[in-house]
Amino acid sequence: MKINFNPCSFINFSYAQNQRKTQTEPSFGSVKAQKLIEKIKNTKNIKNINVTFEDMVGVYKELGYDVIMKRGSHAVIPITEKVNLPLVIPHGSKYIHRHDIKRLQFVLNGEIEKALNVH
Repeated sequence: MKINFNPCSFINFSYAQNQRKTQTEPSFGSVKAQKLIEKIKNTKNIKNINVTFEDMVGVYKELGYDVIMKRGSHAVIPITEKVNLPLVIPHGSKYIHRHDIKRLQFVLNGEIEKALNVH
């Protein structure tokens, strides 16, 4: 029994499926980041929010900031030319510390000076 298999038609079919997905569906990371941004903006008690480092990086990238990795467990987010916000990668826990979430709240509200004074 001989099977007729045309590799070109298989490649074109998978390419068409990938094109359809990218055209109709938004990327999962941006939707997740937008939901997290709204959640952080609208909450009063940040003790109830658990955010992983990867989610926090996604939020800052969604807002248009670069995340620069420095040494070890510390990352830096350049907000303006002279202002850099620290971001600490947690050890022993997968969630970001509350003061990093508070800094993000101040950045979302446009209060960058207050974000620098959070400890």
